[in-house]
Amino acid sequence: MSPDVRDLLKEARGDFGVLQGNVNALLNKKNWSVERPRIRVQADINQAGSLSVWWLPTIGEFEAKHESDLEFDGRFLFQVVHRVQPNFGARPAGELMWFRRLHWGLRLAGDTGERAATLAILYGIMARYEELLAQIRNEVTITCADPMRLQKIGEEGIRWSFDDEAKLDDTGSG
Repeated sequence: MSPDVRDLLKEARGDFGVLQGNVNALLNKKNWSVERPRIRVQADINQAGSLSVWWLPTIGEFEAKHESDLEFDGRFLFQVVHRVQPNFGARPAGELMWFRRLHWGLRLAGDTGERAATLAILYGIMARYEELLAQIRNEVTITCADPMRLQKIGEEGIRWSFDDEAKLDDTGSG
């Protein structure tokens, strides 16, 4: 098995990159100022080639006319919005999912087993992302979320696609 596939398998073992502590903090009602806050969920591949999924409040500091317009506790919101870089090995407070070495495009080279393993991991990441959104929707309203898709490139390539934010209706379905 190639080192790339081994690395993907190692990362996948960690709940496909879900940062449960940060998810729990988002869902902790002590951090809310309203009964059911609204958020946006965004996903991207960063410069280091890692998948990063994070949340932001639908009404942030700059959109709020008064402090009472904020739907989250001010101290908690400050951590989420302003601590966006990893800190002493901890991931940023607003990051919900992080998967290393995913990169924008991947070659599906190697034998059939390696191709199958790579595709299984990639589809597993997408499935875990959808599960995460469903978990959050049980408590918080997601006003928009980036869709996560794979696109085939040529014979042996595949790449990630995060189209423009997909608006969600009040039921939480796309």
